[in-house]
Amino acid sequence: MTLKLLVEALPEAYQPIYGHPEFDTQASRPCQDRLQLISLIHDQLTIRLGRPLKVLDLGCAQGYFSLHLAERGATVIGIDRLKANIELCQHLAAAHSGLSVQFRVGSIEDTLERLEPHEADLVLGLSVLHHLCAEKGADTTRSMLKALSNKIKIGLFEVAVKEEPVTWASAQPETPDWLYQDFAFLACVGEFNTHLSEHKRPLYFASNTCWFACNTITHFQHWTPLAHELDRLGHDRGRRYFESGSQLMKLFRFHGKHGEWNRKELEREIAFLSRADIAGLRYPKILGYKLGKHEGWVLRERIPGQLLSTALLGDQPPDPGTVVEALLPQLCELELRNLFHEDLRAWNVLLSTDGRIILIDYGSITSERTDREYPQDWRIPLLILLHRLYHPSNLLVWPPRLEELQPTQLPEPAARVVRKLWNTPADAWNWAKFAQEWARDDIAHALTSSRSLKENLHSALIESTTQEIQLIKTRLSDLETEVTATRNRLRKWDQRLAALKPAFRLLNTVFPSRIRTQPALSMDDGPLQAVLCPVCKQGTGQLYIGPDTFSHPVYKLLQCNACCSIFSNPMPSDSQLAELYRHAFDYRWYRDHYDAKLKDCRQRVEEYRPLLGKRILDFGGGMGYLSTALKETGFDSLTYDPYVPGQSPGKNEWNTVIALHVLEHSNNLERTLSEIKSLLAPGGRIILAVPNRAGEGYRTMGMNWVWAQPPLVHIFHFTAQGLKTLLERHGFMDIEIRYQDRWDANRFCDIEQAALFRQKDALWSLQPFNRIATYRRWIARRNARLRFAGLTVAQTNQPPNDDTLAELQVSAVLHS
Repeated sequence: MTLKLLVEALPEAYQPIYGHPEFDTQASRPCQDRLQLISLIHDQLTIRLGRPLKVLDLGCAQGYFSLHLAERGATVIGIDRLKANIELCQHLAAAHSGLSVQFRVGSIEDTLERLEPHEADLVLGLSVLHHLCAEKGADTTRSMLKALSNKIKIGLFEVAVKEEPVTWASAQPETPDWLYQDFAFLACVGEFNTHLSEHKRPLYFASNTCWFACNTITHFQHWTPLAHELDRLGHDRGRRYFESGSQLMKLFRFHGKHGEWNRKELEREIAFLSRADIAGLRYPKILGYKLGKHEGWVLRERIPGQLLSTALLGDQPPDPGTVVEALLPQLCELELRNLFHEDLRAWNVLLSTDGRIILIDYGSITSERTDREYPQDWRIPLLILLHRLYHPSNLLVWPPRLEELQPTQLPEPAARVVRKLWNTPADAWNWAKFAQEWARDDIAHALTSSRSLKENLHSALIESTTQEIQLIKTRLSDLETEVTATRNRLRKWDQRLAALKPAFRLLNTVFPSRIRTQPALSMDDGPLQAVLCPVCKQGTGQLYIGPDTFSHPVYKLLQCNACCSIFSNPMPSDSQLAELYRHAFDYRWYRDHYDAKLKDCRQRVEEYRPLLGKRILDFGGGMGYLSTALKETGFDSLTYDPYVPGQSPGKNEWNTVIALHVLEHSNNLERTLSEIKSLLAPGGRIILAVPNRAGEGYRTMGMNWVWAQPPLVHIFHFTAQGLKTLLERHGFMDIEIRYQDRWDANRFCDIEQAALFRQKDALWSLQPFNRIATYRRWIARRNARLRFAGLTVAQTNQPPNDDTLAELQVSAVLHS
């Protein structure tokens, strides 16, 4: 068949025909603008790798990009589901036999599933994946792309947007970058017109190994979503930090609840580092930046060193006086330019490898003399920093206990200066005056007052809380007005429907309905299918019958007739669990209870100490409480969450893997245990903690017990026998079983006084007050103190290691 006939047979001539400009006028979209950018990225990656690239073109259409990249030396495979497109591409490939290019009929989903790691360096997905999203759903599409992210070097994805006036637009996510968020680095590198609407489509550069900035590809050695080791918001704040030798890349998202904050900080950092009057000072040079609609980035010089917050937790914390004397000239330097740092914290001070002490976080430099968290008085963070310098052990307590920040707890000259600070108004001070007072030798004029920071802040905190409560009252009043208006509208509709009822009765008499109702089907109808126990693989599940009544429209609870473990049936899918954890969890609880969780983990470190190896992986550790506690006592530890993209803890190199309350959340025990085994070094030890199915909580309260949480939060409820069989099946030996009560589940609080403590726990989520952070944190601290006291009572009245206790702990050694 001739080329002309092949072109005429196309459902749509979407792209120009390679090597045949006579067909250009028939193309729906010009491609030269995108080709220029894609060729630049292709050439950059080719230079970096030092060899021709392997390219996969998903939805290649008429092969325009495939053939052009093959012309530049790449080995290309083009995939398209339309046979007419592939026949044309194969005709063009045959006419240019010197090019290393192949074309195949196939679907994107099958191609991605079969793709092996390193089989492709560069993947193109240009205006095709929105069709997959419409057919398979956004969650499924994102899962496919997450798997792809670990197999390739770079993905270039042109993305359709939800605002386009087409049928599949409603199936797209709210923001065009959502599908690709599991790539470590994701940034828009261009926007291009289409033939369908006036809305431009963004083209994203996505990679787990490199970034693209200033028309250059750079491989990064490390990346993290956390600004520092005490960052509790990193995973949901939309920030990512990348390091490559002497360069630092900061990538911020501009949507979500922290979007505007991210944009403001990035704009301020760019503005500050671009100022002419800071040239020649200690600040890093800005190398490039970009501010887009959905994200922005800044690339600058990286200053090697260690954060002050990290150093304070080490064996040899820096001298407090040296730190203050190094910071004061920098703060005064900013002050001379009418600038102020609004986030003076230990994690925003860098101890460089060349011995300098440098104030960082340039996005917090503003023209207003204020503090981000304490706008009442800009000097409060200074007092907090001084207490952290002289009392490093308190660094992990955040927010600080204001009532404990007494000037009398500081040595001279800090105590003298602070006493003067808190007995004079804020307007009477600036950094120059503070530096002058710090340098004075005499202390005779020091005041004797020791007013606490709590007293200074009391009125300001009351005012802030009153304003929040008043705002809530205003919103409630608006809601009541809206409810009243809705009721009035419904009343009018009731009147209209009542007037139409006689007409409906007449129509029903003249045209009698032929629809007959069918009896409703119940999930309980029919025999229960035999289900093999996923835990022991030896018994089958029988319908769970306990002291409570459990019912759910979709899921049943089955109890194994061999090991007595309980599990949900059917097993929820990955996408269902992702949806659950994305929308049904209030992660503020974990931040508000940080101190209690950390205290519990410190106790665990002492309990587990005889079992711990040198390098310890906290598997599924969330906010990293356990790793923090381990590092405090000198262990080398890392928190690894398998659901956070881009993390690579290293295979076969961890002496101990600890999974605290992880296994009961898994919907695939074989996959989870296999991953843990792959991380352990030969002869390494696993330590698991799960709710104890045989404990008194389950036996007396069933699925109403505080740690039960069926059917989706806790999918499994393990017995010691079941867990032992599971570990033995996976090659573990020397299995040891222990039992323990904990602060958040124990006999006194959650069995004997369960009703009382449920009421107290419910206060944390009480509407509308749980919108007030101060209220939530106060409830969290109060409840934690009561629960730890209750744990002491429970441990006093209960023998240790009793098999009725709340938590089942298992340790085992991997057979080498």
